[in-house]
Parts: sequence; structure tokens; C-alpha cells
Amino acid sequence: MAITRTEDWSLNSPSSEPSGDIDLGSGASRLLLCFYLRERGSDFTVYEFEVGNQTFDWSAEHTLDSSPDLIIKSFGWFEDSIQAMDSNTISYSDSVAVGSKNSWGFATYSNVQQVTPTINSSSSSSTTSLNIDSSSTSDDMLVAAAIDSSANREPISFDSLTSRVDYDDSDMSTAIADGAGGDNTTTISNDGVSASQLAGMVVILKGFADSSETATHRGIYRGVARGIA
Repeated sequence: MAITRTEDWSLNSPSSEPSGDIDLGSGASRLLLCFYLRERGSDFTVYEFEVGNQTFDWSAEHTLDSSPDLIIKSFGWFEDSIQAMDSNTISYSDSVAVGSKNSWGFATYSNVQQVTPTINSSSSSSTTSLNIDSSSTSDDMLVAAAIDSSANREPISFDSLTSRVDYDDSDMSTAIADGAGGDNTTTISNDGVSASQLAGMVVILKGFADSSETATHRGIYRGVARGIA
């Protein structure tokens, strides 16, 4: 059974950190996924990140250590955690002031195996594109995020991932896209006119070969990676 995104991605920018209420889609064997993209002078530490009083089950991070730093953090909540949420309200804090160069968003996917996904990343201080390993099968879903330090390097493209949302302001460009798996490499590109700082991350959500597997695995697995990146 194919993985399905249950609602549209949205990107919130530029001078806010995760807050407010989010939409939680319905379905079986869900994964709630969040990307947080920032351009800063240095990395930061997340102190708390909950939805409905439930901490994320796994997290990942990629940082381009440059001038400035480009940072992508991803967070995931499995079905058991989603069911345990007592609301849709975000509770978030970290080690730095909010700043003005932030971008974040949530989406829910259904029919996802309840295992920590494979996550691959890449970045460069001067490039027009990145090639990121996305080895997967047609049952999987590829979800990618990118940040470019130059606003005029938008639109960002994601190879075969055509369902996308982007945000472009006076300081930076960010985007998220998803699409069916089966591709071994995902190329993330800016407009190609000029090289700039670019960072990207691909999250590979594992799907089920058929609907009976979805029912069998529903709620069995619970992520144990609750350390903060």
C-alpha cells in the first residue's frame, strides 16, 4: 500500500520558531514529520519539542559550517506517539534567540513502517546542485528539504520530487518536496544561474508491500531515538 501524505506541507517564515497548533491527518501507521531550516552564525540546541505533550521519536541534523551556517533539522513522531497526543499544540524551546531567518513546517504521512527512516544529507559553500543518496523502492516515500543562503537562487528543484512548497524572502530560500521512491539519487538544485551556499536533506520513509502488512505492523514499533540533535 502506497504511503500517502494526508495534508499539504506549509512553510512558516521568516521570524518564527515552531509554535501554535498543527493539522494531524488521519490514517493507519502514521508518521508526523517536521523540518526546521535556519540560517545562523552557529548551530543551536533544541531543549524541548513536543506536540500534544509528546516528544519526538527520532531526530536528525545536517549543518553546513560556513559563513553563515545553514542548518536543517528533522523530527518524527510515530503512530503510538500521535495517538498519545492530548492536543495538536506545539511546545518548543532552544538555545538561541528566534532570529529572522527561520523556516519550518509539518506534514503527516500514513501507511509508513514504524521504523526510524534512512536520512541522507549534503551541502556545499559554493554550488548550484547537490546529489543526495535516496536509494529506495517504489513502496517508499522520499521527502526532501533544502535551504539556500541567497534569496535570488530560488526556485529550488528536487529532481523527480514534484510535489513541493517553498518560501523565498529577502535573505534566504527554503523548500520541501516529496514523491514516490525508487530513485537512487535525488538532485537538489537552485536556479543554476550562480553558485551559492546550499544544504539539503532527504528522508526515506519505508512503505509496505501490501495492505495486510500495514495492518500487521500498525502500532507495533515505537521509536527509541529520543535524543535531541
